[in-house]
Amino acid sequence: MLEITSSCIDVENLTAPEFREFLAYWEALRSGRIAPPWAEIELIEMPAKVLPYLTVVQVHQAPLDFVYAFYGTGHMSLKARDLTGHSITEAKPRENGPVVFDQYRRVLEARKPMAFRRTFSEPGDDRDLTQLTLRLPLSGDGENIHWIMSLSDLRSKPGMRDFYETHGRDRPFRLGAARRARAV
Repeated sequence: MLEITSSCIDVENLTAPEFREFLAYWEALRSGRIAPPWAEIELIEMPAKVLPYLTVVQVHQAPLDFVYAFYGTGHMSLKARDLTGHSITEAKPRENGPVVFDQYRRVLEARKPMAFRRTFSEPGDDRDLTQLTLRLPLSGDGENIHWIMSLSDLRSKPGMRDFYETHGRDRPFRLGAARRARAV
């Protein structure tokens, strides 16, 4: 049985350069406000290495929901689907939805950057299945949080890539003919 746990970690404990650059970009745009708006985010100004693992959700109120407004190509490739325009509750594996929903809710309530460590475990699987994610609020009016932009650390985690290729898709990952030939 798949078990997913989540813990909040101090943003300062994220030492990977991608996280530091992502947070610095957000801080520069924030410029003293609670959060910058999504309209000011220029993806072309971000380090290219972060874009595939970037997502932006739009906050929907009454009932509370988070809908992907941007879903990076790295996520699409791993999970074999584009969730742009879909609720985070539609993400796979289904056990992940409530955990991620709670993370977004916490960022919405805190109105500040937050970092999370998610650990995935299954009986008999001893791989390092830990994912770090930095979530940054965005505001359209300077008072309320309307979007949340996130960066996940998936590039340096082969175990997580394998996990999502197995559990994050409607169908298991299969090597295409060209990739099978190169793998031999």
